[in-house]
Amino acid sequence: MGDTQRALEQFEQLAGLRVYVLEHLATFTVTRETGIVYPADGMRRLLQLEKTNGIWSQKMQLCLEDQWVLVMDYETGSIMERFPASHVHSPTAFTSPEPGELYNNVLAFVAGAPDAPDARRELHIFQCHDVPAHALVEELNALKSVQNSTLSLPSLAPATDTAAAIKL
Repeated sequence: MGDTQRALEQFEQLAGLRVYVLEHLATFTVTRETGIVYPADGMRRLLQLEKTNGIWSQKMQLCLEDQWVLVMDYETGSIMERFPASHVHSPTAFTSPEPGELYNNVLAFVAGAPDAPDARRELHIFQCHDVPAHALVEELNALKSVQNSTLSLPSLAPATDTAAAIKL
């Protein structure tokens, strides 16, 4: 382990950040026109792409802070995406007990402004390796709960998210 990586891990521990190494599999725009409205729609599309074109994954870090969900480049630590926790919806785990299954521990969530009808929403899909996807679903829901109870503004109340673990 290099000095830079060791220093980053020590900083994360001191700062109380929760950082997970994941493989980014896909990002889809969420609209009725694309046919992707729910995480299960994106998972079906991902599996179709795997059969036809293949999937190019990228190793990333998912960092959960007090009010933010960060997607960072694994190699450089650069922040690639930054979402307020209140803009993360429908976290879903897709799991399979089969270790040979290519995508057996997948986290998917929708990111976008909850109350803006014209806002762009994206579905982000990740393969988890060192943490169960359902544990990240629970953490994302807990992060939103903490943020919303801190803000306690009626207009910022989250949409009802169901933390579903869908068996493949």
